[in-house]
Amino acid sequence: MKREPLDLEGRVWLAEAKRELGRPAEALAELSRPELATPDGLSPMLVWGLVNRALAKAALGDAEGLRADFALIPADMLDFVMARSRTKSPEAVLKAALRLARGFRREEYGQAVWMRRA
Repeated sequence: MKREPLDLEGRVWLAEAKRELGRPAEALAELSRPELATPDGLSPMLVWGLVNRALAKAALGDAEGLRADFALIPADMLDFVMARSRTKSPEAVLKAALRLARGFRREEYGQAVWMRRA
């Protein structure tokens, strides 16, 4: 069966699944593509790509890479998550963000919807 090319959302979800399955190197390969590498004009999908890419880097022992991606995530999102999770550890904050978002990854829903719900 021929695999169809993934759109941005599909790539983020595939990478998240690989990371959750304990395959961080494969997740990182999915999330290191050029369309996810730029911090300019981050859409919510790119934010979730950065969250998963940072967690994949952490799983691979790349603390510097984790911190670099963490620094690209919008401050309002991080502040929101830190206030609700009462943690400041980058890895714990990112895992809490995924948990609080409850599967919201779609660009058109945006940050405001899941942050209002959480």
